[in-house]
Amino acid sequence: MNNYHLYEEIGHGKYTVVYKGRKRYSIEYVGVKSTEKCRRSRVMNEVAVLNDIKGHFNVLRFHNWYETRNHLWIITEYCAGGDLLKVLKQDSKVSPDQCRAFCLDIISGLHHVHRNGIIYGDLKPSNLLFTEEGRLKLCDFGMSQRLTDLENLSAKGKPLPRRGTPYYMAPELLLDRGVHSFASDLWALGIVMHELVTGRPPFVSNSFQSLQHLIKEEDPKPDITPLSSTMADLVHGRARGGGGGGDDSLLAKDPVTRLDWAGLLSHPFWKGQFDHLLDVELPPQKHFADYVKTSHRLHYPSSSSIGRNATSTSSQRLNPLTVQTPSSEMLRSETPSAVNQPTPPTRRHTVDAIPSPASSPLMQIQQLVFHPSAPSESRRVTVAAAITKLLPHWSDQSVSPISTGQEEEDAVPSDSSSDFVDEGASSPAGGKENQKGWENRLSFKPFDRDAFVAAITQSATSAALNKEVHHHIAVIHQQLRSATSPDLVHAIIAYLNHLSERVEIADVVLNSSILSLLLVLASPPDKDADHASRSSRGQWTIMRRSEALRIDTLNMLGKALRHASFIEPGCTAAGGSHSMMVGASVVSHHSEAGASGLSFDTLTDGAHGGYGLFEMLQQCIEPTSSNSLAIRRVALAALGELMFYVATQQQSPTAAAADTTANSILSTCSSSSLDLPPSVVSVVVQTCLVNGDDLEVHGLLMLAAQTLRNIALMAPDGWVSTNLLTPNISAQVLGRLAKAGCDSSVSPRVRVTCLAALDRTLNLVPSPFTSTELLQVCMSGLRLAGRAGAESDAQRAVSSGVSFGLRLLGSHARLDAATAEGLVGEILSVLGQPRLSSVSRGKAILLLARLFLIRGPSTGNIGAHALHCALDKNFAMRFERICRAPDAVRDADSEDEDTASYLQRALSVVVDAVSICLWQCLTDAVTDLRALTTSNPTPSPRYSSSRSGTSSTSASSSASLRRGSASSSVNMNISRALNIIMHLLASSNMARCVLTESHLPSVARIAAWQTPCGSPRSGTSAGLQHLQLLMIEGLPAQVGVLLEGGPPLCDCFVRSMLPSIISHTHSELADVRFRAFKSLSDITMQMLADDETYNVDGALRARLTSLLREQLLPLLGVLLGDDEPTPTLVRRLLSVALPDEIMTPMVKYRR
Repeated sequence: MNNYHLYEEIGHGKYTVVYKGRKRYSIEYVGVKSTEKCRRSRVMNEVAVLNDIKGHFNVLRFHNWYETRNHLWIITEYCAGGDLLKVLKQDSKVSPDQCRAFCLDIISGLHHVHRNGIIYGDLKPSNLLFTEEGRLKLCDFGMSQRLTDLENLSAKGKPLPRRGTPYYMAPELLLDRGVHSFASDLWALGIVMHELVTGRPPFVSNSFQSLQHLIKEEDPKPDITPLSSTMADLVHGRARGGGGGGDDSLLAKDPVTRLDWAGLLSHPFWKGQFDHLLDVELPPQKHFADYVKTSHRLHYPSSSSIGRNATSTSSQRLNPLTVQTPSSEMLRSETPSAVNQPTPPTRRHTVDAIPSPASSPLMQIQQLVFHPSAPSESRRVTVAAAITKLLPHWSDQSVSPISTGQEEEDAVPSDSSSDFVDEGASSPAGGKENQKGWENRLSFKPFDRDAFVAAITQSATSAALNKEVHHHIAVIHQQLRSATSPDLVHAIIAYLNHLSERVEIADVVLNSSILSLLLVLASPPDKDADHASRSSRGQWTIMRRSEALRIDTLNMLGKALRHASFIEPGCTAAGGSHSMMVGASVVSHHSEAGASGLSFDTLTDGAHGGYGLFEMLQQCIEPTSSNSLAIRRVALAALGELMFYVATQQQSPTAAAADTTANSILSTCSSSSLDLPPSVVSVVVQTCLVNGDDLEVHGLLMLAAQTLRNIALMAPDGWVSTNLLTPNISAQVLGRLAKAGCDSSVSPRVRVTCLAALDRTLNLVPSPFTSTELLQVCMSGLRLAGRAGAESDAQRAVSSGVSFGLRLLGSHARLDAATAEGLVGEILSVLGQPRLSSVSRGKAILLLARLFLIRGPSTGNIGAHALHCALDKNFAMRFERICRAPDAVRDADSEDEDTASYLQRALSVVVDAVSICLWQCLTDAVTDLRALTTSNPTPSPRYSSSRSGTSSTSASSSASLRRGSASSSVNMNISRALNIIMHLLASSNMARCVLTESHLPSVARIAAWQTPCGSPRSGTSAGLQHLQLLMIEGLPAQVGVLLEGGPPLCDCFVRSMLPSIISHTHSELADVRFRAFKSLSDITMQMLADDETYNVDGALRARLTSLLREQLLPLLGVLLGDDEPTPTLVRRLLSVALPDEIMTPMVKYRR
């Protein structure tokens, strides 16, 4: 960034500021966009997209990008004309002819973007910039998406990101599993065209829910036909009933029937000006083709294009016999495909009990769908690595202010330049000073903060502004030095406190001689005599400083240190000097300054107080009679901010100064680096190590811990272990933090801060903790989530607890079943917290997924036990509720992509983990079954009758014991597997872990297993059969998942699972026969009613009917002789499944 001069601000957003800039040693002006680092993913996406599409005269030209300590910078061409939104605000609206002229540029640029395989995703007036010649250019590609990325996500069955500005989002993006496409960009083009000629978007509402309804259901208003019938045909189409949004228009609701590029370019509204683009081929949209074949038919069931463009299976179907769990589509809308299903005479559970969208129009349900990967040992390792990689979130990297209670917890982080402060909010003032009256008590005219920032920014090219900045600094210095009234001193400190929220002003204040006066005001009163003897002037009489004044001054210094991006090393040492000047220009201002009675040598002479920052702050922290607890706390907070600056400064201070627009004012500052004095390190370390249970100790400990956390987050590699936590003291400090974090008598906020500091510090120094201690810290963090007062504290507590849990699970420590069960309980308790953020839920789910993956020689199958325990505590239902979250399509500026999809990615990972854990459970159970089958447990009759005596009795007893042990092991493994499967089938997403081609053969074998022939029937075997039947009864509700998997999965189910179900109809117990046949009937009827799988694939249908004919017909006599409703179910099933000739003998038999 040293290659560019920055001038005035020309735009800003929630996370960004755009400046006008100039490249050094040239007259080339550029646009410089500064973005906070929490938006890194979006900035990197924009840089990559700009590189891909550069070279078109209607796309903003990209030059370069840079990264500094606090920000990411993108350098682009400078567009002097502002944006299209400004034109609309000034002129209200434009004529159709002017709209055509604007859109010639917009369409040309958008076509170039699409031609390069990129979907814009955020077309709106504020993202369309004018050059000096009046040409429009597309800008801000942070929301753009590559077709290749979308294709990869679609191929993996993962939901695609849906984001944008709500007023300009297409209807399909407001529906479950809608996708961005060329069509959604063309919808946004139609919205912009409508807005240009009418002055407002066609769909406007103060409520987001109402806005969704307007976009999805209502016609655009007002009608623009009176303005231009040709344009109305292009934008609104030939609407039904004279409304808008008809087919073959830009605002058609259905993306398939919406006007495409060929129709747009050839439309008569353009008068043939796009004919040269008609022959240009655009890349295929494979993800959109997948959407048309699946979710589109559910969104637009009456679309005439479905027959032509969508021929694959839908994602969910209505169960024609019973519905155990309603599908998301049934809750979302009553599509004809669901309503027209044949309704059977009897039904155990109907969908009528579920509230329909008609009765609750705002309850739009978004059903996330996950598809687990094929399980294997290598996949276990991959998923475990993915959990470790996914766990960090950018919100964990935010540096919190080291506040002492006078400021809000959500103040601007110290790694932010605070460029976007809400001017409507009051600035916090330290101590007991009233913030609202300081302007009236000043003896000079205060500078408007934004105007002062602008003057500093532009001082490099304006001698007048350069002079004005120095003059105001000199006025503040003189007034503060000569003040005899405590009210005036308080007012000046409050004014500086107000100014220091901006990084540019904080840099100037901390590098001027004002700092030396502030150091004296903040220092303990017993240093006055020493000050008088060391001061070279001795003209400033120090008043007796009150505690409130010292607190105000220390608070002001802490805020300035937090926001500063450059501090001259002389400011931090005793007797240091300040060299802030503006080169030679300061000489020309001396005479005028002298005439006004001001001395500009205050800007260049040494520090009058003689106190360096480090020295003064250490004196204020000392537990002396002159330092109250409040003073010690604000001093420690300010020292923490200064230590953070030292730890994170650039290798070259001049490079650090480049991160602020005030660098022209600081051009002559020293370029030497800052070092951290050992005495300062000792202060923080000793504060951490002090034992005690009183409020004073806990308050200081929290500040020291916050300092450690901030430094650990941002310091260069190796800095902490070298300069702060050396090997001889790190174990003591970490132990103290852990002890405070686990102590229930300590305030929750202090505990959260200690655990967060411990978590970050353990990434940089060796861990001194045993597995037992890690478990204790993990549990404490998870429990704190429910006790934390603020949501931010709860998120930090969960993040710390999960991080310690992953360290524990990754250390290969031996876990017992009780420990795993306790950990599962704490995680599920966290998931039950109502005010927990999505990121915190995602982290808790990731820890649970990692626990499911544990398996090794020292741990056994603890993962399976944890999964069983979690499912017993209703984890499957919790998971389903999280997946069915209210549809929340946010504004593009509300959250970045990572935050919006973090929970979704965590849910996807836990589905993979469950699938792998289930695979291992099934493998164990089948292996034991195979061993039991091959061991021939039933003794041969000739051996049992011919042997007698002691030896034969002993051998018989040993064999019996072996059989009993083997049977017990098998029973345990099968019981656990059946319980897990039964719970998983209660959730449509979790059922996908069971109903896979890799799992179904093992599930079928376990479902069909019975007590070995010759063994007496026991309570254990009866219990197993009951579990088998419960598992089988869960299958009908998930037939939709089978059909979604297509013919291969259905064929696997018919070959493996149906024979296992039929085997239970051979039971001697009528209740068992009924339960098995009821499930068989429900499953088979749904399969045979499916028009797109069984009626299309004749071989699959023939295999199903053949199975029923071979294995079910021999049981007709028994089944028809049972009590109702079994005979009715049998007749209904066979009347659908088997040829008509089978019915006659059956009816005769029944008679």
